[in-house]
Amino acid sequence: MATTSNDQGRALEYCLANVLLTQLPCQPHDHKTQLDQQRDQTRFHALPTVTQAYYQQQCQKAAQWIAQNRISHLTPPFTLRRLTDEEATQGNPTDIEIRSGNQSYNISLKHNHYAVKHQRPASLYAQLGISNPTAEQDYRARIKAIEARFYQQAGALTLPALEFNLVKSHAPEVIEQLYQDLCQLVSDTLNQHTQQASHFSAIQSLAL
Repeated sequence: MATTSNDQGRALEYCLANVLLTQLPCQPHDHKTQLDQQRDQTRFHALPTVTQAYYQQQCQKAAQWIAQNRISHLTPPFTLRRLTDEEATQGNPTDIEIRSGNQSYNISLKHNHYAVKHQRPASLYAQLGISNPTAEQDYRARIKAIEARFYQQAGALTLPALEFNLVKSHAPEVIEQLYQDLCQLVSDTLNQHTQQASHFSAIQSLAL
């Protein structure tokens, strides 16, 4: 069975958490973390053997670095908690928390990219804390128009299946246009709600 990027991400979280729980004087913080580990162990073992070995090797290095450089000042024993997607929507985008008493160290775990947090464009007004239902409705309608244009362009392609990776490999310009349109919309919206001095930085932060 082919694994999705979500499966790979969960498997990587499992692997690092498992290494930390094994190598540190550390216990799962709560029952949910234990259940997450049990669930994602299956995802980890569904990966190709070479990928499992790579994840394990890199997580060993990461755990050693974390122990030496980030939590050496904390007093063991530690607890480890895997955070939820709901917490990310509330402002905490990290994946793993190591805690000792009232002190903690959080880890945002990514594979093959450097984003700390990948926000959802449709939630921009909520992320900015702006209450303007009319403007937000218009903004979301423009997102829907961009999506509709993308699906129309992708649907016109001759492909065995309408999958993102196939569209990307056969017509990368369609994907690039989708990203460009969305980034431009978000950039324009940000600039509408920032001071003139922040205009350039808002655009730069969205550069592809």
